[in-house]
Amino acid sequence: MPQTAYISNKAEYIPQAAQKDNGMQQLDHKVSHPIPVLSSLLFGRKLLLPLFTFILLLGCSAISNRDNRAQQETGKTELQLVQAGFKVKMQQLDLFDATRQRPVKITLWYPEGEDCKAQICVAGNTVLNQALLLSHGAMGAALNYQWLGKSMAARGWVTVGVNHYGESWVYGAGHVKPAAVLEFWQRPLDLRFVLDQLESNQVNGKALLNQRINWQSTVAIGHSSGGATAAALAGAGFDFTKVTSYCSSEAAKADRSCAYLPKAGPTQPTNQQTSQQTRAQLPTLPAQQHWYDARVSKLILLDPALGHLVNPQSLQQIKLPVLVAGSVQNDFLPFAQHAGFYASQIPQAQQATFHQGEGHFVYLDSCTLPHRALGVPICQDKAGVNRDEVQQQLTAKVLAFLSSSPLTIASAKGNN
Repeated sequence: MPQTAYISNKAEYIPQAAQKDNGMQQLDHKVSHPIPVLSSLLFGRKLLLPLFTFILLLGCSAISNRDNRAQQETGKTELQLVQAGFKVKMQQLDLFDATRQRPVKITLWYPEGEDCKAQICVAGNTVLNQALLLSHGAMGAALNYQWLGKSMAARGWVTVGVNHYGESWVYGAGHVKPAAVLEFWQRPLDLRFVLDQLESNQVNGKALLNQRINWQSTVAIGHSSGGATAAALAGAGFDFTKVTSYCSSEAAKADRSCAYLPKAGPTQPTNQQTSQQTRAQLPTLPAQQHWYDARVSKLILLDPALGHLVNPQSLQQIKLPVLVAGSVQNDFLPFAQHAGFYASQIPQAQQATFHQGEGHFVYLDSCTLPHRALGVPICQDKAGVNRDEVQQQLTAKVLAFLSSSPLTIASAKGNN
C-alpha cells in the first residue's frame, strides 16, 4: 500500500437535510474561488491545449454558487431505505499518495454520531455494507454535488468525494493545470488510492472511522468525466486516438467537446493534417490502460462523458449493476454518443433518462452565477426545468437502484 501522509482535516456541520443550510459561510468562500480560474480557462484565454476539452466538456463543473442552498426533501421518496433525518456532517481530509507524489483531497458526507476516538464519528444505524465513492466532472470539485452527499447522508449513507489534483479548484488557483485533464489515468488511480486508505481505516496510526464499512462493496458514482472515471474502475477502456475521426463525423455536430480541436489559420488543413496534428498532442498513456478494481460492486453514471472514446467491447464485459442517468435533450453531450451509448452497451444497465429539456449541468448543485461554457449557461436551466426537483427525482432513482442489495445497519451502540 502506498505510504500516506495525513495533512489536515476540516469539518463543516450541516443541519437536517430538510432545513435551510446556515453553516456554509466558510465553504461558500471556497466555492467562489473557481470563478476567475474558470473564466480564464473557458472563456477567451489560450491556456487550453487543443484537446483539453474533449474531456473538459465533461464538466465545467467547477461552478457552484455562493448561496448554495440545501435541497428541499419532499419526504415522498418511494423507497426510503433509511428515513431521512440523520444530522449530516461534512468533513474534508487531505491525503498524500507518496508513490505518485500526488495530493488527494477528499470530502466526506456522513450521518453524524456521538463523540468517539476515531477521526470521523458516524451515527448508529449508518449503512455499513455499502458506501459511495464520487468523482467530479473535469475542472470541478466534490463540493459541486452537495445535493447528493447531503441527501444520502441524511438517510444513513457515507459518501466520499475525491478531488482530482490539477483539475479541481479546491487545491487553489495556482494548482489548476489545464493539461491535467489529458492525464485521464490519474483519475481512476486517485479513486483506487482513496479506496486503499478507506479500507485500511488508519491515518497516521489513528482510526479514520469508528465503524467498519465494507469498501469491498463500493458504489462508484461520477458525473461527466467523473462518470467515465467510475466506469474505468469497472473495466471500461478508452481509445483517445479516436477523437479526431469522431469529431469530423456528422454525429459530432452537436457535441461541444469537439470545439477545442485545433483551429486552422487562413488555410484550412486537410482532415489528414488535422488528425496528425491532434495525435501528436495526445498524452502518452501508461502501459496499463485498464483500471479495474474488484472493490467496486455497482456503478452510477450521471450524464457520463467520453462515450465516443470508450471501447464498446470493454463495456459489454461489465457485469455489475449499473445505473446510467442522462439528459436526452442535451445541451453539451449528445445523449446517443455518451450516456445513451454507455447504457446500450452495458448488459445490466438501468436507465434514468430525462426528456424535458434538462441539460448537462442539471447534475450540479443549484446556483445563480451568470457564467457559460461554450455558450451554455452553467447555472441557468431551460424554461420549465427545476434543478432541485430533478435532483430529488434522481435521488429517488439512486435509492431504488441501491435497494437491490440488503443493507447492513450499524448498531446504535457502535460509536467507539
